[in-house]
Amino acid sequence: MSQPSMSRMTPVERAALASVYAARRWQVLRLAVPGLLIYTLVLVPVSSVALAASTLLQMLLSGALFGVALWATATRRVELAAQLALVGTFLTSVIITINTGPIDGTLQSGTLVALTAFLLPIILAGILASPRVVVVVTGASFAFSALLLAVTPLSANAQATLHLRVNALLVIVPLLAQMGAGFLSFAGTYGFRRMQRDLADVRLAYAREKETEQLREQFIASVNHELRNPIMAVQHYLVMAQTLGSQGKLEEQQRMLQSGTEVAERLTKLVQSILEIRRLHTVTDLDLKPIALAPLAWQAARMLALLSPGNRQLVQVQIPNDLAVLAETEHLQEVLGNLLANAAKYSPPNSPITIAARPLSLREAQVLRPGRLPAEKLGFVEITVRDQGMGIPPDKALIIFEPFVRLSRDEGSPVIGSGLGLAICRANVQAMHGDIWVESAGIPGEGSTFHIVLPRAADQPPPTRRLDGKGAEHGA
Repeated sequence: MSQPSMSRMTPVERAALASVYAARRWQVLRLAVPGLLIYTLVLVPVSSVALAASTLLQMLLSGALFGVALWATATRRVELAAQLALVGTFLTSVIITINTGPIDGTLQSGTLVALTAFLLPIILAGILASPRVVVVVTGASFAFSALLLAVTPLSANAQATLHLRVNALLVIVPLLAQMGAGFLSFAGTYGFRRMQRDLADVRLAYAREKETEQLREQFIASVNHELRNPIMAVQHYLVMAQTLGSQGKLEEQQRMLQSGTEVAERLTKLVQSILEIRRLHTVTDLDLKPIALAPLAWQAARMLALLSPGNRQLVQVQIPNDLAVLAETEHLQEVLGNLLANAAKYSPPNSPITIAARPLSLREAQVLRPGRLPAEKLGFVEITVRDQGMGIPPDKALIIFEPFVRLSRDEGSPVIGSGLGLAICRANVQAMHGDIWVESAGIPGEGSTFHIVLPRAADQPPPTRRLDGKGAEHGA
């Protein structure tokens, strides 16, 4: 059972994963923020060399930050609460450190101990934030501490304390402690987030597998029903034809045989579509060759016009003549044909279907589909098939590429399908070292956009053709 990466999650699944993260952070904030508020109200005055109005202002500032963080936690504004908690903790550490002596212009021995207060925001960043935030907080703490030690003159007491070589190490111990805490927080946060993501991936994969299994059972039940009716119909027509033949009614017998032949042809097509499932496990790496993309797209559009004359969709091809891909002709032709056929089936009559393509650099492709595409010297080509049909619900954007999947709205509808077309498209595209996905808001009339990314080949100028609304092909 393959696990979905973050890039392959649907918006609904990503939102579910984000809610899991938010719930964990909220549980931490419920306990941490009240404790941080008490920590501030106690340590700020204790650390001050002299209780003054400035100390009261410092307490009010830090307390106000944690007070708002407490309100944000109570109202489940998790992101705001986490940010305020981090800022408040860092600011409190700064205040505590400055109050131990630097506020009067000299560095006291207690200041070296107070620098360890910066361990708290570093550790808190590891609990509440991302590894990147841990690096930022650690760097800010280290920079502030180093600058404070560098520019603040030592008091007489501190000079006496640090006179001995052993005691002189006390200057670097707080800095080393901050760096060590930052490294451990980064490693812990990175590992914990990776573990959470892996667990979420397993949970999502399990949920998808269960949904696919249910769809498979529905498919088998549907196939059982679809096969039984035409088989019984063929048997009925044959019995009737035999009876009419024995009665000498040859004309009526011929009609029965013709009807039986038509039913048998539909039965053959149904069986062939079911047998297509074998191809999902037999498509492997293909012999890829440079293929001019525009003529192949025109050919797929022309086949749609020939095979589905009743749809009357206007196919618009917007592909540069010099754009070529590394692919296998028959498999790519099948992919484009399936996508066009689907677009025609689920779109209103006379609505446009657009096939477009553009070159992608390796960097653009990796940003678009991180971790899903191999490195290619010439980059990639993105092919899109866009329609203005019924659209696909966003939470079904991945599941529709699984075998046997048909949307619930299509069950019992006049739209015929085995639920294998898109699964075969994905198998073909992956065998050509590419990727395929769909974007849709699921709103009727806004349609869907299927994306295919394939390795780019050396440019080959193909002949320019266009297709009119009736499916006729013309040279340029």
